[in-house]
Amino acid sequence: MRLPLLSSILVPLLCIAAPSHAQHTDRSDSDYLQHRAASLTDRIERAMRQHKLSKQTGASLLLSVRKVQTLAGNLQTRNGTISRPDADSMNQQLTDVERTLTRQPGSRATPIGGETGAMAATFRYLFANNASALKARASTYCVGTGSGGELANPNPELMKALAGTRPKVVPASSCRRGNRVVDAAGRPALIFNLATVQCDGLDNCVFEGGYYEGNVSASNGRYRARWVNGRWQITPEGAQAIS
Repeated sequence: MRLPLLSSILVPLLCIAAPSHAQHTDRSDSDYLQHRAASLTDRIERAMRQHKLSKQTGASLLLSVRKVQTLAGNLQTRNGTISRPDADSMNQQLTDVERTLTRQPGSRATPIGGETGAMAATFRYLFANNASALKARASTYCVGTGSGGELANPNPELMKALAGTRPKVVPASSCRRGNRVVDAAGRPALIFNLATVQCDGLDNCVFEGGYYEGNVSASNGRYRARWVNGRWQITPEGAQAIS
């Protein structure tokens, strides 16, 4: 008679204890994600201070990490739990950030190069799709970041990403602009420029810029770079000004 009585007492106690264990596991997922995100933030900021990572790429990586921190905190606060699919997805996002930070090869889902990769792909799009008279007959492509007549030279990461292009890519300061653009040897060249408008994480950026051939041949417009199926996809956005 005592055994059934004991079982009737233990079973409810075990059922009551089960949710407590589940909450502990959920809280551990949240704590792990927050700890990993904080560690990545420290590594990214240190790499930027040591000039091992460009400010543009670093800012994109930090934005991606902060999105994970915010989402994890919101889910934990609202639901008291983080589902396994959500936890796995956020862990993958942090892994993608780490791969970019350490320059490890990524999967097809991992954007190559972050903002720098997106900008390089957009420059290549402009090289192949512009209304200049010279096009690929230019002696060089002179590349700068920013807008207007005062362009900054690209950072080393961007120049490396554009290596191997024909015509050869050189920093904007290597060329002179006036009625027409010429390289250091006085040969006809083209200037291309891009400025970052906005980047939503590592896989979606908007840039503004175009080409300059001379006073009567230039363009300006906006372009969106998105990482789709393992490659950067570039699409013009809005009206494109061409003279």
